[in-house]
Amino acid sequence: MSGLNTKEIRFGAHFWALAGFGLLALSLSWPLAAHLPTELPAPPVRPEGSGFFERADLDLLVWILAWTARSVVLAPFELFDANISHPARNALASSEHLIGMTPLATPLWFATRNPILTYNLTALGVSVITAFSLWLAVIEEEKAPVAAFVVAALFAFDPNISLVWVRLHESAIWLFPLVLLLALRVARNPSGPGFAMLVLVTAIQFLAGAYLTFILAIFLVALSPALVLEARKYGRSGLLPLLALACGALLAAPSALPYLDSANPPGSSLERILASGARLSFTDSIQRLFEGSGVLLFPLATLGLVFGRAPRSLRFCLAGAVLCGALLAMGPQGSLIPGTDLPSLYRLLMDTIPGFGTMRAPVRFLVVSRLAVALLAGFGLSFALRGSQSWRSGIQKIMLPTAIAVLFAIQPAWPLSLTGLLRAPYTTGAHSWLAENGVDGAVLDLPPTTQVGDRQRETGLAMLGATEHWLPLLNGYSGYQPPSFWMLMSVASQLPDPAAFETLCRFTDLRWIVAHFGRMDKSEAAFVNQLPIVERARFGRDVLFEARVGCGREKERLLAQMEIPKPESLDGLPTTELPLRDRHSEIVVVPLGASEGGTFRRALVTVTNTSTKSWPGLDIERAGRVELAARLRLEDGTVIKDYHMPLGRDLAPGQSLTLEFAAPGAIPWATSAVEFGLRQRGFGWFADRGGSGIERFLLGPDVAG
Repeated sequence: MSGLNTKEIRFGAHFWALAGFGLLALSLSWPLAAHLPTELPAPPVRPEGSGFFERADLDLLVWILAWTARSVVLAPFELFDANISHPARNALASSEHLIGMTPLATPLWFATRNPILTYNLTALGVSVITAFSLWLAVIEEEKAPVAAFVVAALFAFDPNISLVWVRLHESAIWLFPLVLLLALRVARNPSGPGFAMLVLVTAIQFLAGAYLTFILAIFLVALSPALVLEARKYGRSGLLPLLALACGALLAAPSALPYLDSANPPGSSLERILASGARLSFTDSIQRLFEGSGVLLFPLATLGLVFGRAPRSLRFCLAGAVLCGALLAMGPQGSLIPGTDLPSLYRLLMDTIPGFGTMRAPVRFLVVSRLAVALLAGFGLSFALRGSQSWRSGIQKIMLPTAIAVLFAIQPAWPLSLTGLLRAPYTTGAHSWLAENGVDGAVLDLPPTTQVGDRQRETGLAMLGATEHWLPLLNGYSGYQPPSFWMLMSVASQLPDPAAFETLCRFTDLRWIVAHFGRMDKSEAAFVNQLPIVERARFGRDVLFEARVGCGREKERLLAQMEIPKPESLDGLPTTELPLRDRHSEIVVVPLGASEGGTFRRALVTVTNTSTKSWPGLDIERAGRVELAARLRLEDGTVIKDYHMPLGRDLAPGQSLTLEFAAPGAIPWATSAVEFGLRQRGFGWFADRGGSGIERFLLGPDVAG
């Protein structure tokens, strides 16, 4: 109601609410509060094994937040040319940018220069501010502080929203309720400062991340009729709040340009979404809203929808937002109306809005439904407190303890699991030396990753180390790797081969090599004897080498190949389809055992070109490149996993190449075989198209890799 706003609530109530939310954040995340500078919250252990990738995402988020917090001040026009996946341009556009987190993260970064502390305090701060902004939005309409506090706490600290502080790019909805509150104020009682504040807050929230941009847009579209109707109630057109929201979106729009320019990975958006396995029916979506604190919030939301004091238009639009989020969470499959040929709401938007389909997990749109349920629940709980004094007193006595008990009960684990100490040895020693002495040149951290999910711990720690020296790093991890990345990592895995070093030196600014010999089955002497490098520092089994030759003479040619690919490899071989006579090879595989977490089986694979033509293997990720491949095949012939690794060089007839390959591991529920062979990207496996060269290994069920 227009006469009831947050200004009528004493400042002390706001202070104690904020303090209460802060105390909840520290308590629910305990013992993280005692280890903020040195450890991170550990992703929950999941039966399907996705927690392994969530840890890689967490390392990426720590790096992104540190890079963005620093760069918006020191190099704002070079923000997207981040220092991973060198020499690719716009590397930050391979994942989220988190620019909207800089009001919190930038002061923290410059005060501490600690990426772990910056991430932890930002993630916890986001939960606190999410709760506080929802508290403000509820009391704006209902003027019921206790009800607002309970509902805000149940929403913001539900693990479906906080995501136990490991997925900041999804949980950073901190200003969604505040945007709604300010938009309603502009609709009811417009003013210059109010308009400007709405523009600013909207822009900051839109800048929180690429995925959250779409989620916020859906939330605002669902609520826009309520804004117009509220404005008309006060004799206004309703255009002013919509104009302010549009201005906020326009302020944030430049952050989308690098994503439009960056190269997209192979495969359509639809294929990537379906491959994610996130397929929900509408019933599944609604049932998920009852998970966690939803078991309390959803019934209260029903009360709020029917009996809340908030304007009817607002309550009905919030109900529409619940429906909209649930429909979008279904993804591209299904139909908008069951039994018809109408495409799903997600599919309609994916086909009409650029970039919408890159959101690989449509289930993220359930946050729109959950927030709308929480707002309605605030109205409903306020209604429940409107009875007699004795009734209100009785409800209030049990309400807060019950909410707190529920919050602790629904956490995946409490006390919270932590990652362990992350400040040594990777982020000290060699990387600290580079921070003090390395003036230029790119860094390669060994061993490199050669598959998504393989050696991600080493990659994450290398990225963490890069936040000390900020030199360009060949290594990296992101949702969509640049097309040059896997080729360069394959070449790096072949060190200390002199030819591999020469290739890296041609196409990158390589100057420094951080070799962790404790994590590699490679001889230190071979590096020193075979490569033009010199040792600069040693930290246990970590050795820092410097190249004795200048590198990067063909870097621009590699970058040009990524911008406008030529129909040939980087060494000039045509990338057209190979004829049958040139699809013959010999494969010799020596198994090495399981990799970290049992996700992959390691193997030394020697490939020999037994055809009459050289193969184009030194090229970016595109059709025509010849690659080593492995796939997991069930007894009935079904292929369920398929992995590949660039050769990293053109291979002439009679030449051989040995690669350490991380092949898919066994699955626990069926007998399968892992097959090794060659394929030409875009034209299939050699062995499937009349060629030769394939080796199989039988894997029984319940084999851990």
